[in-house]
Amino acid sequence: MRKIHTQALAKQDLKNIWLYSFSNWGEVQADRYFDELNAAFALIAENPELGFACDYIREGYRQFHINRHLVFYRVTAAKIHIVRVLHDSMNYTAQL
Repeated sequence: MRKIHTQALAKQDLKNIWLYSFSNWGEVQADRYFDELNAAFALIAENPELGFACDYIREGYRQFHINRHLVFYRVTAAKIHIVRVLHDSMNYTAQL
C-alpha cells in the first residue's frame, strides 16, 4: 500500500469541510465525516485505480467521489498525493 501525502490545499479543504460541518451539524457529525474522508484516502491507497482518470482536467489526476465531495489525487510509485477535496457542486476545474 502506498503512503498518503495530503498536500497543503487539500489540508485546508479538509479543515474547511470540518468547520462547515461543525457549524451546521455539530462536532460529532463533523468528526464522523472527517473520518469517512480519511477512510476514503485509505481505500485509494489500497487501490489507486479506484478513482476515475480525469486527464481532461490535469494530466495524471484521478478523482474519487465520496458523499458530496470529490477527492482529486495523483499516483506516484511511492505515494498517493491528495491534491484537493472539493464539494461536488463547485466548479472544480477552476480550483485545480
